Amino acid sequence: MECTQTITLTDSEGPIFPEVSDVTVECVEDIPVAMMLTAVDACTGEEISSSSFESGGTATVVCELSTAYGPGDDWAVWLQGFSQGASDNFVWDTNGGTFDQYADGTAHLYGEVVNDTDATQGWVVDLWFENGQDWTDWSSQGRWYKDDLGFGADEFEDWTYYEMVPFSTLTGTGSFVGDELLLSHNPDTFFFGFQCGLGANNKNGNEGFSGWFNYEGNVGGQAVSGNGDVNVDKECGPNDDVPECTNDTQVTYLYRATDRCGNSTVITQVITVNDETAPVFVSPPADVTLQCENWPIELPECVATDNCVGTITYADPIEIIVVGDCPNNITITRRWEATDECNNTAVHIQTITVIDEVAPVILCPADISHECDAPVDYGFATATDNCTDLPSVTVMETEEGDSCNRTITRVFTATDECGNSSSCTQTVTITDSTAALNNLMRVIVLD
Repeated sequence: MECTQTITLTDSEGPIFPEVSDVTVECVEDIPVAMMLTAVDACTGEEISSSSFESGGTATVVCELSTAYGPGDDWAVWLQGFSQGASDNFVWDTNGGTFDQYADGTAHLYGEVVNDTDATQGWVVDLWFENGQDWTDWSSQGRWYKDDLGFGADEFEDWTYYEMVPFSTLTGTGSFVGDELLLSHNPDTFFFGFQCGLGANNKNGNEGFSGWFNYEGNVGGQAVSGNGDVNVDKECGPNDDVPECTNDTQVTYLYRATDRCGNSTVITQVITVNDETAPVFVSPPADVTLQCENWPIELPECVATDNCVGTITYADPIEIIVVGDCPNNITITRRWEATDECNNTAVHIQTITVIDEVAPVILCPADISHECDAPVDYGFATATDNCTDLPSVTVMETEEGDSCNRTITRVFTATDECGNSSSCTQTVTITDSTAALNNLMRVIVLD
């Protein structure tokens, strides 16, 4: 007796990528280029080179998507002949979808859809597009538009046309968890594109978006392939959250590797650019204490550098002067500000302390000796100061001796506006030698 056993080997697993981490940098010039990643075949261990796709920047236009309704069946995503689903039609869940358009001509359509018959069957929609073009550029390549129901007959020249990039995916949710479909543009000649505009959804006359795609992948362990549609209404507006700063953005890299059996894997890496570093002042003036005669000093220009390429904006410097307990004791606060394009601001504050600790220089009149009856001008002290224009000068006199012979001591004190003082002394000697001579003469005559 003989029997036969047939062993069927099916490779339904995509290549395996090494772990790739998201990256955060501070400046756009620091964004790394897409990596040259190598994946490994899940069955054979063969190394497989990957291809990459880049979409950069912050969306300039953001659209809220809903299922397009019109003649016949309605769907947001249609998978033709999809026997694994309760039907071919998938509609947006209660959150709807989103369509982001970028300045570099790329676009991103995403959200979650569920089967219109069995809501446990769903997909995470992650579709990417590139080469956004107007009708002039699109048609110049021999390409056309799709308008089966005539809603775009007067509008197609105002539409934007995109090409789907083969990094677009439908990732299973609910009963489809673990399943994934990889999508690509249909037709591969790009004769028709994914069209965006009034009446462009090919279902009604609303603002919309539509296009054809091919899909392939594995669902429930079985290889599937086919074609499908996207048909959605959209309500769009400018992105109010577009940062003014160049260094506040994101770049998305998608990597795809396909093995010899046609199994593909797509992974995503997000590069976040977030500049939170303020400029740095170069050799800013330090705090300083000055004698009053050295004030004022020039208000210097403060220059800053930044970690990122871009313009630094300087605020007008501010100077605040506070007078202390005397006119020549002053505190000056100077403030400079430098702000980069991401509104990171550097502040430098210099404190200048002005003090007056130097006493006036006083000059006394010379000492004097004279007869008591001689008319003499004793003079008065003079003073100069480093900061006070006219320091005050006072005199205090003391006298010793009798009416004939005595000494006058004159102490002069010069005081500036801050109470610093210095003194000098003048001595005046008064004698009465004339009276003694007269008496002597009388004595001589009597004899």
